[in-house]
Amino acid sequence: MRIHLVLKKEELQPELLPGKEAVVFDVLLATTVITAVLAAGAKRVCPVLDEEEAKLKHADPDAKDAMLVGEKNGLLIDGFHMPSPTQLSETVKGKDIILSTTNGTVALRKSEEAERVYASSLLNNETIARELLRQGNDDIVMVCAGSTGQFCLEDFYGAGHLVAHLASHTEITCNDAALTAWKFYQSCPEKPVDLLKQARVGHMLSAHGFAQDLSFAAEAGNLDVVPVVASDGWITDEGGKTNG
Repeated sequence: MRIHLVLKKEELQPELLPGKEAVVFDVLLATTVITAVLAAGAKRVCPVLDEEEAKLKHADPDAKDAMLVGEKNGLLIDGFHMPSPTQLSETVKGKDIILSTTNGTVALRKSEEAERVYASSLLNNETIARELLRQGNDDIVMVCAGSTGQFCLEDFYGAGHLVAHLASHTEITCNDAALTAWKFYQSCPEKPVDLLKQARVGHMLSAHGFAQDLSFAAEAGNLDVVPVVASDGWITDEGGKTNG
């Protein structure tokens, strides 16, 4: 298996993607939110580029009853629900979610040319690894969303966590970024929650009263969910098909 890691969405080259599996990380918080709400019973999640696209999507008859969830530069979008996995998990059962975030949903949209696009996090990396192995595609592109053009420690750590799971089951070759993420994960002495708290975005979330989401996001391997972007742009949990 060949693994190519992109350190931030702005560095993603579209020509890398056709025929490959793309795995997107926005550990704080978009891909964690997607994993959490699907595990809590949400029907599907539509990642959009921004507030305007979210409202246009919400005007579709197919999505008129969907919950609008979103932030811009860490601030709640007026009229939307906050993308907090701990808060949303209690309210999303049976619902559609339209999700707009500054980085993670943009990274998912930028990865659309891949054969399949997965939303991954510490919560479901173990399950995503099993699904990638089951699919049998030897070319994987991992995409760290980053934060408005900046490298993010938590996404890098999440990618290394997934590489480690894959390496425990199959022979892999990595580009330098993927190899460094793997080695970083292996050598990191901190507990995941402590590492997330030290990250810049982790500091911001704590300052805004969302420390509980950091603890939730750090629960590695906790959820058996495979979020896959369908051809219509909606993300559904393919875990049932994988396990069935």
